Amino acid sequence: MIWTIKRLIYFFFIAFFTYLMTSCGVYSFKGGSIGQAKTVNVKLFTNEAVNRNPLLAQNLTDKLRNKLIRETSLRLSNDSSDLVYEGTITAYVTSPVAISNDAATKTRLTVTARIRFRNKLDKEKNFEESMSSFDDFDASKTLQEVENQLIESINDRMVLQIFNKSINDW
Repeated sequence: MIWTIKRLIYFFFIAFFTYLMTSCGVYSFKGGSIGQAKTVNVKLFTNEAVNRNPLLAQNLTDKLRNKLIRETSLRLSNDSSDLVYEGTITAYVTSPVAISNDAATKTRLTVTARIRFRNKLDKEKNFEESMSSFDDFDASKTLQEVENQLIESINDRMVLQIFNKSINDW
């Protein structure tokens, strides 16, 4: 008898949770809201930072394209697309962040990009703003030793920021 009641409560909990997640329209497991948009153009980001990594702009562009294709129903297009992303990397800097006994123990790599997003179907969603992401590494290592790993994690976070601002409207 107790087992049956527990199963019944479990069933109602799952049913209610499923109803809540699908009917309210607040959350989607697929990604954000693209409205009526069908196509997207992610233009190759440019790198105008004084210090620069030659692969950074291409890597950031590719990661954003892949996320949009994977998590939305948008189709990549170079023509007059419904959504357009453009970006310029404006800063690529290292700075000490943790100091002990007058020496840095951690160094931070920070990447800043100016992002322009245009939604031709809903102009109120358009924006242009700077976004930054960083990662720390052990100061006993050189930037060249850890740069590829840092760029991966920094670009992952930057893409998430861009996606959340443009698609999830956060």
